Amino acid sequence: MKKKALIFVLIMFGGIFLPYMAAAQSIKYYQSRIWSNTKYSWDYISPIGVSDAKKLKLYFMVYYKKQKISHVKYPYFKEIESGALRGISIEYYNKRQQVVQRNDLINNKKIGFYKFIYGNGGRLEKEKYYQVYVEYVNNNNVRSKKKVHKLHFVFNYFYNNDRLVKRTCHQGEPRLPNEPRQPVGMWVYYNNKGQIVKKEKYDLNEESLGVLSYTTFYQYNSQGNVTSEKSYHSKKPFGNWYFYNLKGQVIREEFYNVTLIRYYKYSYNSSGVLQKVQLYEENRLKETMIYNDKGKIIKRVWHKKDKKK
Repeated sequence: MKKKALIFVLIMFGGIFLPYMAAAQSIKYYQSRIWSNTKYSWDYISPIGVSDAKKLKLYFMVYYKKQKISHVKYPYFKEIESGALRGISIEYYNKRQQVVQRNDLINNKKIGFYKFIYGNGGRLEKEKYYQVYVEYVNNNNVRSKKKVHKLHFVFNYFYNNDRLVKRTCHQGEPRLPNEPRQPVGMWVYYNNKGQIVKKEKYDLNEESLGVLSYTTFYQYNSQGNVTSEKSYHSKKPFGNWYFYNLKGQVIREEFYNVTLIRYYKYSYNSSGVLQKVQLYEENRLKETMIYNDKGKIIKRVWHKKDKKK
């Protein structure tokens, strides 16, 4: 019996080359996903091609086995002082098509993982996040290292008539044994369609108490795709605001520190390839950057101060 030839294409994803089996049709790409309040799992929407997916900051590679989702991969970003590290998240699904574990990797190394706990009827009730790090141990003057899994965050899910409305986050391990776990990390709020409409970021202050740092609001179009992200600090505009087109590409980016400081306009061709970025400061066009089809800047133009728009 002759073996069938398989064609593989290597796709660069989060710094990792992933094999794509073109003939098997086992992978589908999606622009976004929404939470299903009846299945307690994700519904993937807005299917796109490989080339369109690679142009987006976030997209989902959904792997199927016998027409069931086996796992999902998507970009992972870890914020650090010098910027952000890009990696990959991998979610594994059970027979009910629910996520049971998510691994976060950077440079092929697992830096943390989530475990998902379901209650009666398959409803997601709790989520635990563990940090993965190396600990060095001295044993009989022999120094060795071992991997340690530390419970870092605990997430709880809240429902209204079986509809998910909120996900909270608290410390995995309090500073002192009898201390209450403080609110930390990201709190997420959902609308009736299962879409994220608000995020609250909590940080620990000098007294190790959880305080609200900033809030982000999300808006969507009728197709379920996000159209804008707006962030606030102390109820005042702060940080980057993003506005998207129907393809999920950024068409405008604004930076606030109470008032508007600067903004960018992004222009694409009919194929969705970035062609031009314009920088405005004090509502004046300051710089124009022209790109080729490979995403490289081929021309920069600095404008005079009297050009206002």
